Amino acid sequence: MHRNAMAAQHLPVLAAALPLAGWAVHSGVLTARLRAARRDPLTGVLTRDGFTRAAARTLAHPNGLLVFVDLDRFKQVNDTHGHAAGDAILTRTATALTVWAGPRGVVGRFGGDEFTAALTVRPERIADRLGALAAALAGPTWEGLALDTAASVGAVRPAELPVPSLSAALAAADAAMYEAKQHGGNLWALAHANHMHPAAQRRWDRNRPATTARRAA
Repeated sequence: MHRNAMAAQHLPVLAAALPLAGWAVHSGVLTARLRAARRDPLTGVLTRDGFTRAAARTLAHPNGLLVFVDLDRFKQVNDTHGHAAGDAILTRTATALTVWAGPRGVVGRFGGDEFTAALTVRPERIADRLGALAAALAGPTWEGLALDTAASVGAVRPAELPVPSLSAALAAADAAMYEAKQHGGNLWALAHANHMHPAAQRRWDRNRPATTARRAA
């Protein structure tokens, strides 16, 4: 068969393959963008949406632990030393929390100076682990300056919740964090029965997205 005729026979095959190749590239770009959208651009940890998708399996474990972190006096430090210092603290916090949670842990930034982590911890080790986290997040430095900030840490074991949902766990961990902050910050608190009341979950569902948006602005 003439070489030109053979080439002509292959043209329809090539023409059909080109759209498929183009779609594969386009699909890969979309996948990469979706993954990037679920990562906080400053710290590299998961966004709120990415965290809620990734943490479910970890928190379903009998020893699952959800941790909520809010930095103490972050606004004052940011106002005094500028956004570069604030960004450095946020990045440091994300790194410390990721190291603390370990390779199987899930870490997210919910906006502003709020972070979350999901991991598995045996009940008898929770106090030591939370104490170590609070210590790791205290007393950061920036360009040789000691910054007056630390972190309030709240935690909950979802297995102990009346309704073991992520929303309920976040509400309980947030309430425990707030209790630690009310006692001066640089402390941790493990959620108890008062934090697990259904009303706490309703308050979280109603108020938390707006709070996060204001702090992120």
